[in-house]
Amino acid sequence: MNLTKQPLTWYKDNPENYRSHPPEQQAVLQESLRRFGVFRNVVARPDGTLLAGHGIIAAARAEGLTEFPCVVFEGTDEEARALMVADNEQARLAQDDPDQLTQLLASLQDDGMMQVTGHDDASLAELLEQVEAQAAPTGFHPDMIPRDDAEATATRQVGTWEERDKSVVTLGRYATVFISNATIERIGEALDAAYGGGAEECLITLLRGLSDGSIHLG
Repeated sequence: MNLTKQPLTWYKDNPENYRSHPPEQQAVLQESLRRFGVFRNVVARPDGTLLAGHGIIAAARAEGLTEFPCVVFEGTDEEARALMVADNEQARLAQDDPDQLTQLLASLQDDGMMQVTGHDDASLAELLEQVEAQAAPTGFHPDMIPRDDAEATATRQVGTWEERDKSVVTLGRYATVFISNATIERIGEALDAAYGGGAEECLITLLRGLSDGSIHLG
C-alpha cells in the first residue's frame, strides 16, 4: 500500500458504509482541519471507493480542499470489507481513564481548545460527575489489597499499571491517587523506620485503614 494524494472528486462513498456523520461531528472535523490542517490519510480502493475516512472527506469538501492523502488498498473484496468494519469497530475496544481525560479537557477548556476535541462544557461537566461518583478506579476491588500475605507488595496488588510504573491507590470514596511505584516504596520505608514493622505490612495497614475509615489523616 502506497500513500498518494488524490483529488476529492476521485473519492466515492462506499455503499456498504454503515456509519453516518451527523452535522455535530462534521463541525468538529471541519474545525480540526482549520486549526490543524490535514494530519491523517484515508483509505480507498483503486477505483476511489472509500474504506476509511468518509467523515473527514466530507469535511474536506465542505472546507474547500481540493485533494486529500490516501492509502490505496488493493486487497480482495472480502479483505476490503473487513478493513472498513475493523477501522470503525476496533476503536470501540479502547478504554478511557475518565480522571485523566477530565484533567486534559479542563486544561484544553482553559486554553480555548476543547471544541476541537468534540467535547463541550456540558460533556465535561458530565464526565466530572462520573469521576466524583466513582468509588474506585476501573478494575480495582478492595480484595486486591493483600490481607494475609505481608510479603506481597501493595504496589503489585493495588491496581498497578506496570507499563506506566504507576500504582492506583484509593483513599476513601473521592480521593483516587496515582502514585509512582518508587514513591510507594519510599512511603513504605518511612513507615518501616517510624514504627519498626515490615514496610509493606505497614503500608497495607495504612491503605486499608484509609479505605475503610478506621484511619483518618489530620
